[in-house]
Order: sequence, then C-alpha cells, then structure tokens
Amino acid sequence: MKWSATIGFLILGIYSCVEPYKIIPVETERVIVVDASLTNETKPHITRLSYTFPIDESVEIPLSGAEVTIEDEDGAVIQLSEVSPGQYQTDSSFAGVVGKKYMLQIVTPDNLVIFSAEEELLAPSPIDSIYGRYISLPHPETGILRNGIQFYVDTHSDLYPSSNYRYEYVERYELRVPFPSEYVWSDESRDYTSRFPPVGICYASEKSNELIHGTTQGLTENRLSELPVRFIEDIDPHLYYRYSLEIRQYMIGSATYKFHKKLKEINEAGGSFFDRQKGTVFGNLTAENSEDIVILGFFEVAGVSDSKRVFRPSEFSPEGFEIHKTDFCWSNANEDVFDTVALGGLYDFFSFFSNRNKNIYTILPFPIDMAVVAPVGCSDCTFWEGDLNKPEFWN
Repeated sequence: MKWSATIGFLILGIYSCVEPYKIIPVETERVIVVDASLTNETKPHITRLSYTFPIDESVEIPLSGAEVTIEDEDGAVIQLSEVSPGQYQTDSSFAGVVGKKYMLQIVTPDNLVIFSAEEELLAPSPIDSIYGRYISLPHPETGILRNGIQFYVDTHSDLYPSSNYRYEYVERYELRVPFPSEYVWSDESRDYTSRFPPVGICYASEKSNELIHGTTQGLTENRLSELPVRFIEDIDPHLYYRYSLEIRQYMIGSATYKFHKKLKEINEAGGSFFDRQKGTVFGNLTAENSEDIVILGFFEVAGVSDSKRVFRPSEFSPEGFEIHKTDFCWSNANEDVFDTVALGGLYDFFSFFSNRNKNIYTILPFPIDMAVVAPVGCSDCTFWEGDLNKPEFWN
C-alpha cells in the first residue's frame, strides 16, 4: 500500500474571458503522514513516515530518526529499522499471524508518541476466478463510450459472515512495434551499425495506481462476484499478443474498508468550488495526550492472497474484440510517417530525423542507396518503457 497526502489551503484558479486570476500560495501547517501495513506474508513489512508539503511543491519530506515498533496482543514487540530516510521495515523473516491483533507505535525525534488502534489480521480468502469481457463503458470524464475488455474478480469466504477487500494488480504484456529498427547511428564512427539486441519485441509491466475495493456487507451470501478491477480500451496495445494479470487480494477490517472508501470518494470528487467539501480522511492513528495534533494515514493489517492468469486476444474475438496492432504507435509520429535519406548524406540528415523522433528502420542498398527512417514509437519498443528480457513465466 503506497499513497501520499498533500495538505494545503484550497487553491482555485478562476479564468474568465478577461484575464486569469493570479494565485499566491499561503503558508501551510506541516502534518505527519503514516503509510504502514502488516500482512500474513513472510517479508519485510514497511512503514513510511513523511510530512505533508504545500500544493505548489512536489518534493516529499521524509520523517527520519523515529523509533517504530509493532506490538501484538500478547505483548511481543517487533522493532522496525530505518533503511532509508523515512522508510522503516521489519526483518525479512517476520510474518503476521492470522487471528492476532497488532498495534503500531511511533516515537518521533521530538518525542511525539503516535499509536494506532488495534487491528486484527483476518484470514485471507482465495481468489476464485479472474476473467474478462468485451464491453462498452462510458469515459469517467467525458461520458463517451469506449470499447474494451473489462477484467473482473470473484471471491468468497466461509470464515466470516461478511468480508471487506482491497485489491492491487500487476499487469504484464507483450509489446511489438510494427517497423522494428534494424540499424542504429553512431556519432563516434559517423556510420550506422546493425542493432543488437533487437528492439522489435518488449515486455511491459505496470502496477495499479487506483483504490479498488469491495464488500459483501448487506449481501445475502459472503461472496463477491464480478468486481471490476481493470478496464483496457481496444486501442491500447496491452491485449494485442499476450497479457497477464496478477491480482493481490487484501482481506481487511471494516474500519480499513471505510477509510479506503472515503479516500476514493474524495479522490473522485469533481473538484468544483461549489461541490460539497468532504474534508480530511482520518485513519486509525492518534497522537498520545494531544487531540489537537492531526496524524494522517492508516496502519493496515490484512490477510493476503494472490492469483495470476494469462490471456490471449483470441479469447475475446467471438465477443467482437478486434485488434489494430499499429494504431497505438502513431500517437508520437509526425505528419510524415516515413522519411528516406540518401546514404551519402546520412550524417548531414541524422540530426534532422533524430530530432523528429525517428529511427533508421531499414537500409535500401545499391542501386537505391537510401535509408528509411520511421517514428521511434513504431520502431523501438523500449520507447514505451518495455523490457527486452522475457519474463520467466511467459512461456
């Protein structure tokens, strides 16, 4: 769980038909932010401490030099070590125990004592299935319909009357460019050489950056069905060849669920000055003997399970899903998709087409003696932050 909070006074930019209103930032109060989690997994469990910063700044201020501990209901204390400024973690051999309650305690360098409410580590439930359907959904901002694959998750628990869940995912997909560059230019030798390794196929990886949660409270059965996790438009390259979706499911308590639900509501607010202001989301952290000190964040304790599935585009073809394998790469192309350059003048023209984000696609030898250059987004898969190394599980 990683999120950060920025607290500042509300800044509203009002633009009229005459001139914009100039905004002058005002001084803000510095507040401590806690991002901490504990699960049943055997691994380093991380607590991040920082301060809020003004809205016109972007550098996080870590809270370093604190003493951080986790105490269980039996009185056993686990010490966390500071491994980098503001980041504290347990030993890698530690795992939370299902059924036990835990409390986080922080002592800052200026002796402010912060503690959390006791949170029980609930037993994880299995992910029953991960699947997708080809559907049309309205864009959340414009309302325009988009075609694509909606991925869902089903789960259930036989241990509790009702359950609350939070989800994260990691997606990996094979990315191929339609015109892989065969040659690379060398300024040192003033010549071109064959590319190695090839840049035609990459493997991209992305993590979720949104709040995804669900609950069975109010349902007749402790079973969650068709919870939407990820939507991919058909114009995106994710599903052109092969796509894997790995989902982590956190079994969380009712207070944790309410915290994430409220946080999501605020993040999805329209942002208008005339909207109802929903205020600050307070978590389960308190400053000892001081009700006036605000502590933002949450100590999340959860049982975790995960599951992964690999999809192929042919699975969705009967539903109407069509693949347009070259569409995604044109977004960075200029008005001329391809250029040709005489080999004799390649050095003179290199800076020209390089500045236009183009690569040497191929060489047309004698008697033509021309180089064909193509947009970098259509000729080099690493442009899309792809990795040339194939994941071990891919085959």
